[in-house]
Amino acid sequence: MITSIKKIQFANMKTLVGVLLAVCLITVSSCSQKKLTKSQSSQANSEQTQEKVYLEVEQMPEFPGGSLELQRFLANSVKYPIDAAKNEIQGRVFVTFVVGKDGSIKDARIVRGADPLLDAEALRVVKSSPKWQPGKQKGKVVAVQYTVPISFVLE
Repeated sequence: MITSIKKIQFANMKTLVGVLLAVCLITVSSCSQKKLTKSQSSQANSEQTQEKVYLEVEQMPEFPGGSLELQRFLANSVKYPIDAAKNEIQGRVFVTFVVGKDGSIKDARIVRGADPLLDAEALRVVKSSPKWQPGKQKGKVVAVQYTVPISFVLE
């Protein structure tokens, strides 16, 4: 029993390292993405114009406190699912979401999943994120699509 608990704790430590690496990757990859020209779907009978969602803007959205705080948030929030650890399920989950004009996380979804247990945990963590500093294009606040890879690794 103690051995399996230590294995799970060790797995959580490795998950933390994987999450930190994933955050570094997203920081680098977010600089090389291009604009998204499609609009978000608007509500029926809405008089507002549709909001454009960008992949790259002059000032990308930022997690409160910067990328190091994002790493800490993910490291503290991700909990390796016990059933996934027992079954030695590993993988990287890519979660994409829109940082709205108000900094809130919208339309979070799995772009590439690893396993339903890991996918659900990654989605839960992203949805629980506090509001971000929104992105800006030509001095105006805009909605920006962002993708975060979250690695789940056991050893």
